[in-house]
Amino acid sequence: MFCIFIYLCIEIIVKWIFFWVEETHIFGRLYPGSHCAPSLLIGLINMFMFKEREAGFVNMSQIVRKEGPRIIYAEYPSCYLAQWYPAQSTVEACLVIVAVICVPVMLFGKPLYVLSQQKKAKEAMGDKMIVRVSMQNEETEIASNGDGQGQGNGHIEKDQRKSTDESETNVHHDEESFGDIMVHQAIHTIEYVLGCVSHTASYLRLWALSLAHAQLSEVLWHMVLVQAFALSGVAGYFASYFIFVAFGILTVSILVLMEGLSAFLHALRLHWVEFQSKFYLGLGYQFVPFYFKDVLDKASVSDN
Repeated sequence: MFCIFIYLCIEIIVKWIFFWVEETHIFGRLYPGSHCAPSLLIGLINMFMFKEREAGFVNMSQIVRKEGPRIIYAEYPSCYLAQWYPAQSTVEACLVIVAVICVPVMLFGKPLYVLSQQKKAKEAMGDKMIVRVSMQNEETEIASNGDGQGQGNGHIEKDQRKSTDESETNVHHDEESFGDIMVHQAIHTIEYVLGCVSHTASYLRLWALSLAHAQLSEVLWHMVLVQAFALSGVAGYFASYFIFVAFGILTVSILVLMEGLSAFLHALRLHWVEFQSKFYLGLGYQFVPFYFKDVLDKASVSDN
């Protein structure tokens, strides 16, 4: 999670701090302006695809023109997809490889650890059984000096048979418990990986909603309200009045109600469902809805 999502959060903060509308040098690279600001969403996709990208935003070996002391260099096509800090491809490739390696480690780490602990427990149990048999042999030798040699041998065989049955039962129980642990760990690993992908897609979807709101506001401005400004005279006055009413109704109904409700539902789902899925398993108390009659009945019983 640190290799992918914390890295994305760091990129968001760095982009918000350093990248601006003016031309400047960022991390030793010439940044021509806001149109070359790095696209983090497409950059994250290119990170997993190991796609080759240009190092820097401009081609320092190709000069377009000179404006006094200022030199204008040729910009790379799709400069917003270029590498914006040194060794970016190497760093991102290492992060992706580490993230992929963490999946089998998370899957097999706990079961293998439990298996090693079970083997140690079996070895310790075997040592105890050997000591127990040797003690019984000593008792048999003592009994052979007296009257009960056959009785001692029968006791040894019965005790050894009982110990063998117990050991077989414990081994079978250990194998079942290891299989259960492996299945549960596989389920948790799949849930964790799919949850990370789902949460990322949900946050990006909320991000895309904000972009859609901006596009809708521009469409309403250019396609509705600006049309009234093209008219002049009395017709323009009345057109501005009625078109502004239509613009206000569309703004409230589409941007405020529909898009606002959509953003609210997405935010509610992110904060409630997906945030709680990181730690909430739902294995506790059964849900009991609030009911005034039950509350009053309990209060009356407590008073009595």
